[in-house]
Amino acid sequence: MIFADTTAQRQLALRHAVALLSPLGTSDANHVTIIADALFTWLIGPAFADITVGEIVDQTTRLPTGSVYTGGTMQLTDEEQVELTFSETDAKGVPL
Repeated sequence: MIFADTTAQRQLALRHAVALLSPLGTSDANHVTIIADALFTWLIGPAFADITVGEIVDQTTRLPTGSVYTGGTMQLTDEEQVELTFSETDAKGVPL
């Protein structure tokens, strides 16, 4: 699993919160910032990426080659291919 930097999303969330609450006027800027930070914390926490390695198959026949992925670095021959599946979840395991 990999932690994702959410700085850009945080800035975007803050801009949206300010836009939504702009009728309050500039005197409420601190209130807007507090709401934006709370909303962002609720929406986005640490994000995790899982990559699942499928079966290693021959590129031509699509039949298993007998090669097995056991973790760590993978090396394929010129005739082999593998399908990778990517999924992303938040800190609570909720898909993103």
